[in-house]
Formats: sequence, C-alpha cells, structure tokens
Amino acid sequence: MFASSSLPYSCSSLSNPFIITYQAFLQLNGHFYSLMELTNITYLDQLEVSKDNYNLKVRIIKLWRQLEMGNVEETRAIHMILMDEKGIKIQATVSTSYDATTLFINDEIDEITDFKNKLLDKEGIENSTSHRLSTSSRFINLQDDFLTITTFNNIAEVNEIYEVKSVIIIGTIKWVSHDTDWYYYACNTCNKKVTKKYMFTDATDGSGHVEEKQTFECNNDKCTAPVISAVPRFIIPLRVQDGTGVLSLTLFDKEANKKFNKSAYELLQNTLEGHNKKDYPDVFDDLLEQKMAFKIDITNYNLQCMNTANRSYTISRMTEDSTIISTLEKKHRIED
Repeated sequence: MFASSSLPYSCSSLSNPFIITYQAFLQLNGHFYSLMELTNITYLDQLEVSKDNYNLKVRIIKLWRQLEMGNVEETRAIHMILMDEKGIKIQATVSTSYDATTLFINDEIDEITDFKNKLLDKEGIENSTSHRLSTSSRFINLQDDFLTITTFNNIAEVNEIYEVKSVIIIGTIKWVSHDTDWYYYACNTCNKKVTKKYMFTDATDGSGHVEEKQTFECNNDKCTAPVISAVPRFIIPLRVQDGTGVLSLTLFDKEANKKFNKSAYELLQNTLEGHNKKDYPDVFDDLLEQKMAFKIDITNYNLQCMNTANRSYTISRMTEDSTIISTLEKKHRIED
C-alpha cells in the first residue's frame, strides 16, 4: 500500500533511530530541524486515513537514493524502510515535492544531510499562469475527458506535479469529514462565499427593546446584487486512496448535487430537523469504500500550499462508471 513505484538506484542499510512527525501517509519533504521531545507515540499499525498528525518513533533499516532523470549528480528523493518497536515496517519517501511533514532526526546521516542542504536552496515554486480548469469540462463528453483528453496520474505522482493542470485519478473514498462544515453560505447572485452580519436597531413599537436582524455580506467585491440572499452550498472534504498513497479532495456543489440527487439546502434541513441518525447527512456514509474516477484541478493555490498540511484538490468531475474505471485500469496497468 505504501510501496514506492520508483526503483532504487543506490542502496545502503542503516540503523539510526529517529522520531518523525507524520502527516498525509508519510509523503515527506525536506524540512529538517533538531530533535525535539515528542510524546504520544503511535505505532505503525495504528495509523488511520482520517487523521493527519502522528508522532512516530521508528528506526531506519534501509535507505536508498533515487537520482534525477538525466542528472546523476542530483537526488530526486530518498526512500527509507522504517520499523517501529513492534517490528512493523513501512516505506517512506523524503522528496523534493514539498508535500510533507516535519522530520526530527537525532543522528546526522550523510545522505540526508546532503539532500537537506540541496532542498534548502529551493526557496519556492515558480508561479504558473492561471487559467480556467473546471469550465473546460462543461463541454467535453465524460468518456473523452477521462479516457482521452486529460492526463492520468496515480496519487503519488500528483504530489510531484509543479504546474497548473487537471489530471485524472482513480481512488477509493476512505474518509468523509464529519468534524468540519460540509457546507457554506453562498451569494445567490455570484455564488461566492458570504459573511453573516448582525444589525441591532431600536424596536419601532417604542418599547425600548433592541431588535436583532441577520444580513449577509458578499465577499466578492465585484458582486452588484443590491440585496444579498444566501443559500447553502456543498464543500465536502474527502480522502481517497489508491495503491500508491492517500489524497485530500474537496467535493463542491455541482458534482455533489449530481451524486446525492439533493441540494445542500435539502440535506441541511433534514439534519436540522433530526431526520439523520447522526449530526451530518446519512448519505455521506454511503460514499465510503466507493471506487471512483476523479478529475481534479491543480491550481496556483495548490502549488503555493504544497509544503503545508492544508493541501486539498478540487474535484471538477467524478464518475463511478465501471466501464471508464476498468478501461483506465487496463490502460495504465492498475491492479487492485
């Protein structure tokens, strides 16, 4: 599940124990600091897709470098086999892709020290010219979009993309957020997010009481609506998994409406009226363990957030069409 698809170019065995702060299933980048005291250590067999941050105490039992294509002087990534105190093993990658965790090491290792120094020279990612990604899908046939027009990548490869583009992935939905808001209030005119405002005025009946009135303010400076009315829209955090890793995605209104056959307003009303078994829509649980093909947008915002834990990609289209999924799997030799 965590094995890298890359072949090792050079290899050595190490036994230096270190402590690591874990996020996003051990897709590590090169942020190195001195050792800090960490508590609440988690064993490798206790990792869960639904949680971002772990403290792991592990030992490097094997390490090898992956060289840059066409440049044997540059290291693209360092791959490691890690083992915890229970003997559980996992593969981790220290990559130049800025998509990872903070790493605390209590012993200097030559390969990692050299790699760290090279990473520190990389101060950022060049900004790509912004262009509209999601709108291009509106006029393209679903099969053409997923099978011919848009590039396919596995999840590990998505974290190595440094340009604004759309890609197709296949993944199984492993987690739907219940802790964060799954909807937001949007301007009914321009669909941008609105902010709730409260106005307090003296009652007109002369009683001296103060009346409270809720209004909305559109966050879009260019919105020309004279009166702002707001409607709830979907913004659902998901996590999907394939054989190479885990990716955070966000499901917005257009695709969520098609998937649930209901609006965010309808599901919110059902929740507020107590028609659900839990404090979120029951249909969210139906998403779990569904394998789907997703078209996701990699934007300038994603590129700027590649070294943070808050990175999530927008789903512009998705399908559970078995013909499309099986065709993609055969074409790209994907095995269950």
